[in-house]
Amino acid sequence: MKLILTFTPGKFTFNCTKCAKCCFPAELSLTAREFNFLSKVADRKERFIFIADIPFSYKLRVKGRCPFLDENKLCKIYKNRPIVCISFPLTFEYLPDGRLFVNFIRCEGVGVGDQIVDMDFVLKTIDEIKQRDPSFFDSLLINKLYKNPFVPFYTHDEYVSYDSKLSFNKFLAKMVKDYSRNQYNPRTYLHSFILTIRQAIETALNMKKHSGDLHRSLIFDEEAEALKDEINSYYSQKFEENFKVIDHYIEEAEDIARKTRVCEIYLDGKVKKLRIDEHVKLSTALNHSDVAEFQVSQIYFRKNFEEEAFNFIVDYISEVLVRVGLGGFPIDAPLYIVLDVLGEYINNIEFQCNLYSGKSNVVTLKEAKRAIEDLDTNFALGSIYNARERTFTF
Repeated sequence: MKLILTFTPGKFTFNCTKCAKCCFPAELSLTAREFNFLSKVADRKERFIFIADIPFSYKLRVKGRCPFLDENKLCKIYKNRPIVCISFPLTFEYLPDGRLFVNFIRCEGVGVGDQIVDMDFVLKTIDEIKQRDPSFFDSLLINKLYKNPFVPFYTHDEYVSYDSKLSFNKFLAKMVKDYSRNQYNPRTYLHSFILTIRQAIETALNMKKHSGDLHRSLIFDEEAEALKDEINSYYSQKFEENFKVIDHYIEEAEDIARKTRVCEIYLDGKVKKLRIDEHVKLSTALNHSDVAEFQVSQIYFRKNFEEEAFNFIVDYISEVLVRVGLGGFPIDAPLYIVLDVLGEYINNIEFQCNLYSGKSNVVTLKEAKRAIEDLDTNFALGSIYNARERTFTF
């Protein structure tokens, strides 16, 4: 078992605060053994869905609070809780060559206590899982052994090796941090990053296809490395120009909202037209226990972010780009979908930051952390990806 940590070991501490925010998933993945136990104690059998996969053969539909969470926010089946619950705040994803990627999910317990999140922390979690199910990780690997040795690059028209895709993701993660100096709003900066990266990749690929240097669907490792240089060159020339375009676009939309007193905002799963002086009731907690009234203008207009808050969000996005599987992106996700989903996720982050900062025009580190923790705990990125993937046809 070769472990690859997608986070910096030793950078964080963790201690469960029993906030129960991780107990409000849309669904839980279950092994056959877990299904056999839980189906006997569940209140409704229709909650379970058979998915014919290994090691997770079933899903438990939750839609709100976990049915096994009691009124004191304690697990009623703690000694028999599913492996995905034992794992949290870690997630695991194998590649066919046996590398096991480990992601660290942000939650309320991050930064609490003195338990350091490092390799020992990971190994301890793995041991606990093996005690519950000795064959779990073998089954997880077997499920990946027969996957295609190549994965989509930017679209499904180009394929690269796993190593090339992982290396390119690291390249993007580094770039998003390198160009983040002296910014004040993460949505403006990160959408400028996404736009420029899109243009850079498409320009580089089209130039190679037209010149005959890339006439096949498979991009060799050395070709993928050469693409980085071309993308870097394009990015350094075009980023500032695109930043001004994005900044102007958002500013123009906000000016129209100020003049018309009406804006469009995404609420309750749909885009709504609302007056900027209108008040709406919104949940300020994952469990929907805390509801407060907000003026639309508080959550629609851009706010300035403290430097620490801005850097925290950019560092988090950088890490998300190198995560593999749950908490990040599937290794076979085409980059044009990744970038599209990332843009929507960034909008969600800003929305939560604006929500938590209330009437203030400045977002602090505390509010940025809370927004990231709530969204990451709820695996909001994965929900956006799954919904978006279904809308694309290839």
